Amino acid sequence: DGVTRLYSLDHANLFVPLQAPEQATHLLRGIPHSLLLSNRNGELHVLVPNVMIIRPRVLAAPFSTELVLIRQGHSAGDTWARAAKTPYFLYEIHVSRSFMVAPTLPSALYLLVLRLFYRDYHDVFHLVTSIGTDARLNDEEKQIFERLASVADDAHPDAHACRLKISLAIADSPMQPPWDEREEYSKYVSKVSHVSARCRVTQHEEHALADTCDELNKQERIVERVVRRQFERSVVIRVIRSIEGTIANPDAHDRRNEREFLRLVNDMVWGELEASIDA
Repeated sequence: DGVTRLYSLDHANLFVPLQAPEQATHLLRGIPHSLLLSNRNGELHVLVPNVMIIRPRVLAAPFSTELVLIRQGHSAGDTWARAAKTPYFLYEIHVSRSFMVAPTLPSALYLLVLRLFYRDYHDVFHLVTSIGTDARLNDEEKQIFERLASVADDAHPDAHACRLKISLAIADSPMQPPWDEREEYSKYVSKVSHVSARCRVTQHEEHALADTCDELNKQERIVERVVRRQFERSVVIRVIRSIEGTIANPDAHDRRNEREFLRLVNDMVWGELEASIDA
């Protein structure tokens, strides 16, 4: 048709459109390193390089959504590139121009992280269903998933809902979310009146979360009990060894000189355990 176009080498049918459709530009928000592509039928795709992203803390703008891209040449960027199986992700824009379709689990995870970094909680809540898995994540998927930890302190009511939704999506997998689900659920409940309607978890999901929290509490109590027993056993052994020489001292061990005996034992316990016995 006589029009000069810039085509993709990897996807011969895709080219950079001369003018981006207004209906699709809103999908590119929060993805500064994206490239919009089209084919002759007007079908749109978004190409996004698979690079490490960081949302830095800006004291003057606490709700900033600016991103920093860590590319190759930086130690962290090189590590990211080694684990990445593909240098970029290609998303198809749905014909309705209302959302992007992620074809793989890594691409879905990456888009989820981008949306969460941009504080687009409604889109995050919608995307969570695409990352549900019961399998262990590979190195590429794991490094993307771990980026969620950097924004786990987002205290927005919808952010708590999104993190709980993510926890539910990976509940059957060996992966652990980078946040305490009990704390997240507690904060969600305390802020539920401020959670938007599109980010509310269902009653069934709330029951599942409550069961998860209860199970975590039981596991924690078991661990604490085991650790306490091991600690108490080691303490007893060390105290006994520390006072063995004191018992051999008849003057100190004489019940008529109880205060002196207690002082000697206290000094030894303090030296062994960095603790003291109250008289």
